Amino acid sequence: MSENRKKWSKTELKNIWVDYIENKIWKLNFNEDELDNSWNLNSEAPCPYQNKCLQKQNDAGKMLRCQYQGNQNGDYKWSVDHIDGNPKNNNINNLWPMHPDCNKHKN
Repeated sequence: MSENRKKWSKTELKNIWVDYIENKIWKLNFNEDELDNSWNLNSEAPCPYQNKCLQKQNDAGKMLRCQYQGNQNGDYKWSVDHIDGNPKNNNINNLWPMHPDCNKHKN
């Protein structure tokens, strides 16, 4: 299965992260407590899986921009999730970062 996954360039990963921060995160209705001024959204962000996040106990489900899966290891890594579930739809509007375990278990 993993051999069928797209290999993302650094530029694509940056664009997916920036699009999530600038356009998508605000539509997820996080509580003000969850997106308070303590978040540096340029380098860290909460998982879009929100309350179901499997890493929730780990710093409120934090993902670190520098820890894209495949480059880094640890609790803060992320992979690219296809929002509509179609792995062939690589339109930026259909992509966002998500913990790999959350991505596997989302509905």
